[in-house]
Amino acid sequence: MICIEHLYKKYNKSTVLNDINVTINKGEIVSLVGPSGHGKTTLLRCIQGLETFDGEIIRTGQVGFMFQHFYLFPHMTVLENITYALIHVKHFSKSTAEQEAMMWLKKLDIADKAHVYPHSLSGGQKQRVALIRSLILRPDILLLDEPTSALDDEMKQIVINVLKEYQDGTKVIVFISHDQVFAKALATRKLTLRDGILA
Repeated sequence: MICIEHLYKKYNKSTVLNDINVTINKGEIVSLVGPSGHGKTTLLRCIQGLETFDGEIIRTGQVGFMFQHFYLFPHMTVLENITYALIHVKHFSKSTAEQEAMMWLKKLDIADKAHVYPHSLSGGQKQRVALIRSLILRPDILLLDEPTSALDDEMKQIVINVLKEYQDGTKVIVFISHDQVFAKALATRKLTLRDGILA
């Protein structure tokens, strides 16, 4: 669950988020829509704890975040990028972590890229790797910033299926997308952020 009460975020004298109040319950998949530059990414970053703010955010459970710009480690293979947190945070054995990673790579149709480096991937392939990296720790709350911007329609449908299966009625997913067809197909609820005000 995510409970946000009287959230304000300012940059210098500019108010980016203006008195945000919302509760997102376990089992919801929420699309966060609105014009570019109106605070959507900032709101996700506040929920994740990457920004300072005024107000209160209560989160129950572990949070995973997928950045819009991917931020893959260039000196690591796809498999190493995905397994790093499992090995170094969750203390999985290398073989167990790689088995888990390959399961996700197969689900998102990119298993053949497991041993290549990010520089040789297309934008869509990097996006899928970044998505897997956010899923691999199986967070209770998953925050996704434009998770399908570089994907074709067929791959978007695969992502929809994977995220619905992952959510399974027990987790929270909040995502930003300018793709209205994708957002409608995945979300159980829509929130609109315009001029820093949530509706």
